[in-house]
Amino acid sequence: MSSRERNPWCVRKLGKADGISMMEIEWPSGTTQKFGAMPANQAIEISEGENIFRKREYKPIALPKP
Repeated sequence: MSSRERNPWCVRKLGKADGISMMEIEWPSGTTQKFGAMPANQAIEISEGENIFRKREYKPIALPKP
């Protein structure tokens, strides 16, 4: 079973930030990938071993307040 089949979603809150300067992914296989700056409020798909990411349809959801 691939890591995508086990956990296809990863959600990160950025608060009021406009984006991130760098993202590093450590895959279950031990492979590490780094990506440069990315804006906030988007959905992306990343596949292990590929140096690109694909934008996906993004539908914001309202989260309950604590």
